[in-house]
Amino acid sequence: MKEYFEIRKVKSSKNIIRDFEDLFLDYKDKYNVKDDIYFKIMVAVTEGINNAAGHGNKYDPSKLVTVELKGDNTYINCKIQDEGLGFNPEKVADPRNPENLLKDNGRGVFLMKELANDFNVTKLNNGTLVELIFKF
Repeated sequence: MKEYFEIRKVKSSKNIIRDFEDLFLDYKDKYNVKDDIYFKIMVAVTEGINNAAGHGNKYDPSKLVTVELKGDNTYINCKIQDEGLGFNPEKVADPRNPENLLKDNGRGVFLMKELANDFNVTKLNNGTLVELIFKF
Protein backbone atom coordinates (compact mmCIF):
# COMPACT_ATOMS: atom_id res chain seq x y z
CA MET A 1 0.00 0.00 0.00
CA LYS A 2 1.19 3.48 -0.89
CA GLU A 3 2.48 5.84 1.80
CA TYR A 4 -0.09 8.27 3.20
CA PHE A 5 0.63 11.98 2.72
CA GLU A 6 -1.58 14.99 3.45
CA ILE A 7 -1.00 18.65 4.27
CA ARG A 8 -3.66 20.91 5.73
CA LYS A 9 -3.52 24.59 6.75
CA VAL A 10 -6.14 26.02 9.10
CA LYS A 11 -6.69 29.45 10.66
CA SER A 12 -5.95 29.51 14.37
CA SER A 13 -8.94 29.17 16.69
CA LYS A 14 -9.81 27.65 20.06
CA ASN A 15 -11.60 24.71 18.41
CA ILE A 16 -8.96 24.07 15.76
CA ILE A 17 -8.60 20.36 16.43
CA ARG A 18 -12.03 19.78 14.84
CA ASP A 19 -10.56 20.89 11.50
CA PHE A 20 -7.98 18.09 11.64
CA GLU A 21 -9.90 15.15 13.15
CA ASP A 22 -11.04 13.72 9.80
CA LEU A 23 -7.44 13.70 8.57
CA PHE A 24 -6.39 11.38 11.39
CA LEU A 25 -9.52 9.23 11.15
CA ASP A 26 -8.86 8.75 7.44
CA TYR A 27 -5.29 7.61 8.22
CA LYS A 28 -6.54 5.28 10.99
CA ASP A 29 -9.07 3.68 8.64
CA LYS A 30 -6.68 3.25 5.69
CA TYR A 31 -4.00 1.54 7.78
CA ASN A 32 -6.17 -0.21 10.38
CA VAL A 33 -4.41 1.51 13.27
CA LYS A 34 -5.30 -0.12 16.58
CA ASP A 35 -7.39 1.93 18.98
CA ASP A 36 -4.73 2.09 21.73
CA ILE A 37 -2.13 3.43 19.29
CA TYR A 38 -4.62 5.85 17.75
CA PHE A 39 -5.49 7.16 21.22
CA LYS A 40 -1.81 7.90 21.94
CA ILE A 41 -1.43 9.64 18.59
CA MET A 42 -4.53 11.77 19.09
CA VAL A 43 -3.63 12.86 22.63
CA ALA A 44 -0.16 13.98 21.53
CA VAL A 45 -1.31 15.55 18.26
CA THR A 46 -4.19 17.38 19.96
CA GLU A 47 -1.71 18.90 22.40
CA GLY A 48 0.60 19.92 19.57
CA ILE A 49 -2.13 21.48 17.43
CA ASN A 50 -3.74 23.28 20.38
CA ASN A 51 -0.33 24.59 21.50
CA ALA A 52 0.41 25.83 17.97
CA ALA A 53 -2.90 27.71 17.76
CA GLY A 54 -2.87 29.02 21.34
CA HIS A 55 0.70 29.47 22.53
CA GLY A 56 2.28 29.92 19.13
CA ASN A 57 -0.30 31.90 17.19
CA LYS A 58 -2.19 33.37 20.19
CA TYR A 59 -5.44 32.29 18.48
CA ASP A 60 -4.86 34.96 15.84
CA PRO A 61 -7.09 33.91 12.90
CA SER A 62 -4.71 35.60 10.46
CA LYS A 63 -2.07 33.01 11.45
CA LEU A 64 -2.19 29.42 10.24
CA VAL A 65 -1.47 26.07 11.80
CA THR A 66 -0.10 23.65 9.21
CA VAL A 67 -0.21 19.89 9.74
CA GLU A 68 1.71 17.54 7.49
CA LEU A 69 0.90 13.89 7.97
CA LYS A 70 2.69 10.98 6.38
CA GLY A 71 3.01 7.33 7.21
CA ASP A 72 2.01 3.79 6.46
CA ASN A 73 1.05 0.79 8.57
CA THR A 74 4.35 0.90 10.51
CA TYR A 75 4.67 4.57 11.45
CA ILE A 76 3.13 8.01 11.35
CA ASN A 77 5.07 11.26 11.15
CA CYS A 78 3.10 14.38 12.10
CA LYS A 79 4.62 17.84 11.61
CA ILE A 80 2.79 20.75 13.22
CA GLN A 81 3.84 24.27 12.31
CA ASP A 82 2.70 27.60 13.72
CA GLU A 83 3.57 31.20 12.89
CA GLY A 84 4.59 32.22 16.41
CA LEU A 85 7.81 33.28 18.10
CA GLY A 86 8.89 29.79 19.14
CA PHE A 87 9.85 28.11 22.37
CA ASN A 88 12.62 26.02 23.85
CA PRO A 89 11.19 22.66 25.00
CA GLU A 90 14.08 22.26 27.45
CA LYS A 91 12.86 25.35 29.31
CA VAL A 92 9.31 24.05 29.73
CA ALA A 93 8.82 23.13 33.38
CA ASP A 94 8.27 19.45 34.20
CA PRO A 95 4.61 19.23 35.29
CA ARG A 96 5.43 16.29 37.61
CA ASN A 97 7.53 18.45 39.93
CA PRO A 98 5.57 19.47 43.03
CA GLU A 99 6.11 23.20 42.39
CA ASN A 100 4.57 22.82 38.91
CA LEU A 101 1.54 20.66 39.69
CA LEU A 102 -0.92 23.55 39.67
CA LYS A 103 0.60 25.48 36.78
CA ASP A 104 -1.42 25.82 33.59
CA ASN A 105 1.41 24.93 31.22
CA GLY A 106 3.96 22.23 30.55
CA ARG A 107 1.67 19.21 30.41
CA GLY A 108 1.27 19.31 26.62
CA VAL A 109 4.99 19.15 25.91
CA PHE A 110 5.36 16.43 28.55
CA LEU A 111 2.59 14.34 26.94
CA MET A 112 4.02 14.74 23.44
CA LYS A 113 7.47 13.63 24.66
CA GLU A 114 6.02 10.66 26.54
CA LEU A 115 3.59 9.40 23.90
CA ALA A 116 5.61 9.83 20.70
CA ASN A 117 8.64 7.71 19.85
CA ASP A 118 10.41 10.85 18.67
CA PHE A 119 9.68 14.49 19.56
CA ASN A 120 11.57 17.33 17.88
CA VAL A 121 11.16 21.10 17.89
CA THR A 122 12.70 23.31 15.21
CA LYS A 123 12.66 27.11 15.27
CA LEU A 124 11.90 28.45 11.80
CA ASN A 125 12.09 31.98 10.40
CA ASN A 126 8.30 32.18 10.42
CA GLY A 127 7.31 30.00 13.35
CA THR A 128 7.96 26.72 15.09
CA LEU A 129 7.82 23.17 13.75
CA VAL A 130 6.98 20.32 16.14
CA GLU A 131 7.54 16.82 14.77
CA LEU A 132 5.96 13.77 16.35
CA ILE A 133 6.90 10.30 15.13
CA PHE A 134 5.02 7.19 16.22
CA LYS A 135 6.28 3.71 15.32
CA PHE A 136 4.13 0.60 15.59
